[in-house]
Amino acid sequence: MKSKILIIIILLSQNLFSQSLTEEYFNSMKSLWEIEITDEMKSKIDPKIDADYKRIYGVGFLESQAIIQKNNAENKITILKNILALKNLGTDNNEITILTETGFDEPNMKGFVIYADKFYFFQENVKKNYKVELYSDYIKDYSKIDENNSRSILFFILKDNRYDMIENLIEEEKKDEENNKLTPIVSYEIINYSPTKEKKLKLYYLNEYGTITE
Repeated sequence: MKSKILIIIILLSQNLFSQSLTEEYFNSMKSLWEIEITDEMKSKIDPKIDADYKRIYGVGFLESQAIIQKNNAENKITILKNILALKNLGTDNNEITILTETGFDEPNMKGFVIYADKFYFFQENVKKNYKVELYSDYIKDYSKIDENNSRSILFFILKDNRYDMIENLIEEEKKDEENNKLTPIVSYEIINYSPTKEKKLKLYYLNEYGTITE
């Protein structure tokens, strides 16, 4: 009987951990859809487009965008829960880092998790139904950094907990005027969750730019 109780406690702890991280994530995204739509904002929308949205979706263009943003956040949370479930992560005071990558040529999500002294790689399955699977090929060699590979660079930076370097990369991206002429072909979202810190969740966004030819 004791072993059964222990299993139940562990399962509950795992659920609480994923709920804490995903709850923080959901709350951080709320500003994308919890916005007051003003007359000035509406005046910038083409009336024909707004009318088409109302006819098709029952709400105007701006209202529909808010709904889409909320749906996207909820879908991402489903993916995050499945990512955590891959290794049945439990609750303790260790921080967790999740990097997710989406690309123009490879639209299914890929990435890695760093948890305590452990890590694993994952990818969204081909059906793209918010389920994920372990994916060992995300980084070919995780024993040494490959300075010509963005995935490898980000992995080793995050493994060393060097968020100052991540912030520097973001600043460099913003300052590079050439990026304004190009299209993001790969986008990274970095989620850092630290249960013991006052600000538990931090989000970072990076892009790789290039030209897209049809």
